[in-house]
Amino acid sequence: MSKFKRLFLYKIKNVDLLKEFKIIHDELNNIREKRNKFLHSIWFVDDNNKIMRFKYRSDIKVNPDIFDEEQNSLKNIDDVLNRIIQAKETLSELDKKVIEYYNSLLIETPYAKEQRKNQEKTST
Repeated sequence: MSKFKRLFLYKIKNVDLLKEFKIIHDELNNIREKRNKFLHSIWFVDDNNKIMRFKYRSDIKVNPDIFDEEQNSLKNIDDVLNRIIQAKETLSELDKKVIEYYNSLLIETPYAKEQRKNQEKTST
């Protein structure tokens, strides 16, 4: 479990926020795996113009298949980028909900209440 997830689970007790967090956290892990596969692989085109990816296998002596045939294209890369953008937007929305959640837990002190009222008067 990531530090980010542990911290979120420790701090946030709202069930709905926890469900949303689990969904986005799982999506971020999936995106991370795809991103790493793109960036940390060695790619080449074989004699038949197939895009191949060299993959490291710890069991190389047992299974000598070290190449993965990939049907990658710019569309696949674009799909991953779109998922990253969508995840960023989802995280931004979750952030707003977490702030609202924490604000709902705060007890307004008399001083803070007076400050808020003064600010409302000056903004109208």
